[in-house]
Amino acid sequence: MSRGRLVIGLLMGVMALASYFGYREVNPITGEKQHIGISRDQEVALGLQAAPEMAAQFGGLEPDDRIQSFVQGVGTRVAQNSAAGSADYRFSFQVLRDRETVNPDCPT
Repeated sequence: MSRGRLVIGLLMGVMALASYFGYREVNPITGEKQHIGISRDQEVALGLQAAPEMAAQFGGLEPDDRIQSFVQGVGTRVAQNSAAGSADYRFSFQVLRDRETVNPDCPT
């Protein structure tokens, strides 16, 4: 019985390694090969799904529109002037309400 478990364990290990090494992409920014477990669309969907929950954990979004606008503008300029500017994804930047956790020195 233990020999059978060993064989099954080895097969599972080989399958896991084959799966890991089978999903490789070249990062267009760094030029390095990366092991990818999900597609770019899946990664974006996970981020969009998680964002409201994460914001809720930190008291929601900062209600001051001036602060939100300022951060969105800075984030947009940084993204446009970096390799992210060539991405086919629209980035979004927000300030969370909990000032002890994120952006405690944000202008008011």
